[in-house]
Amino acid sequence: MFRWLPGLLLAWGTACAQAELAWQRSLHLSYAEAIESVARAQAAAVTPAERDEAARRALEVQALYGRHAELAALLRELSERPGLADERLLYQARLDMLAGRHAEGARLLEPLRRKFVRLPEGPLRRELRLTLATLDLHLGQPEDATRELNRIVDAAREAGDLELAARAFSALGAVQLEMFDYAAGLAYYQQALRLAPAWALQTRERARMGMAQMHHMLGNRREALALLDTALAAFHRSQNLRAEADALLLRGFFLSRDGQVQAALEPYRQALALREQLGGDADVVNALTHLCGTLSDARLLSEALSLCERATRMAEATDSQSLRWDAYWVSAEVQAAAGDFRLAYEHQQRATRALQKHARLNLVNMTGAMRERFDTDRQRQEVERLTTQLEDAQAMRAQWQRIAAVLGLLAVALAGVVAWRWPRRGLAAEPRAQASTQASLNSASAL
Repeated sequence: MFRWLPGLLLAWGTACAQAELAWQRSLHLSYAEAIESVARAQAAAVTPAERDEAARRALEVQALYGRHAELAALLRELSERPGLADERLLYQARLDMLAGRHAEGARLLEPLRRKFVRLPEGPLRRELRLTLATLDLHLGQPEDATRELNRIVDAAREAGDLELAARAFSALGAVQLEMFDYAAGLAYYQQALRLAPAWALQTRERARMGMAQMHHMLGNRREALALLDTALAAFHRSQNLRAEADALLLRGFFLSRDGQVQAALEPYRQALALREQLGGDADVVNALTHLCGTLSDARLLSEALSLCERATRMAEATDSQSLRWDAYWVSAEVQAAAGDFRLAYEHQQRATRALQKHARLNLVNMTGAMRERFDTDRQRQEVERLTTQLEDAQAMRAQWQRIAAVLGLLAVALAGVVAWRWPRRGLAAEPRAQASTQASLNSASAL
């Protein structure tokens, strides 16, 4: 009667997979295409579940393309949607991380971290895993980030999600950049580019940009610039303003490192303008510090001093000691170039204190991670010990049950033998008694 049901379920699953793939294609093609796709989904949504799904897609678009102001406005708009509570936590944490408030981001993500194993497979679970790994890196825990990213790669490969695996490999490349292992970072980015599907444009170009950075650090300047310009053009065509700003910042860095100070100013200014348009204080401070140093090298000290003051003010509003160190150190260099050595010394002292705090924070985080791993190992060993004891007890109980069963069978068998032998023994004794009596009679007759 229901022979058609498996075919119907298969067709429905195939249609869902094709719809998801079509969405991913439009998501990566361009910002305009992704926004248009979201608008169509919102117009077609009838049920609360459909409206929530359209809202999830809108959040995904703004996050992928780094539109921080639009993402913040969307989160405020969705504040009364109970079906999107987890998504609001995730993307609000991302905004805090982009603003340099990593401690606040970690606080928001903690409830999701605790319930991670209960989350169903889907975009939320994928994005949460990558965000948690990125947060570990920002908090000075590269080993934890690497461990989690490797788990993401394994799970993504098992599930056939090559785009997620590619993003995880790119994140592993970023970890290697922090560890100054540029050759390993290049290998990770190359693997990301090989794995990323053809439709995953943003993921592919991010990997290409990472390759450019690693090639430059390894001294392959010409190849680095060629790769970077390819990625930059793709980001510009697809209206990925945040990635375009990142690529422009890298281009300025490449040129300044090659001694082309005047040429480096233009991409730095363009990167700063884009990051100011998008929001995200950490990104803005990063662009300001690069531009300040290059302005100082170009002897444009008045503009450099003004921007350095802004960079330090913004960095002090974050909880990122590394951002503060960058801003203070560049300010010290610019003040020294301007001849104000007293103020340069003060900024240098602030930079040193920020660096010391950053080192202490890393040490505390590493100690906490080690303690957590030790406690986890100790709990695991205790669980293993109790499990072994329980298994031994269960094995002993099973063995006694088997012995009891065998003894019971023996007792039954013995009882059966006794029951069978006893009447026959009585029957055999009676002829013997009769024979004995007859023999006695015969003996008496003989007398």
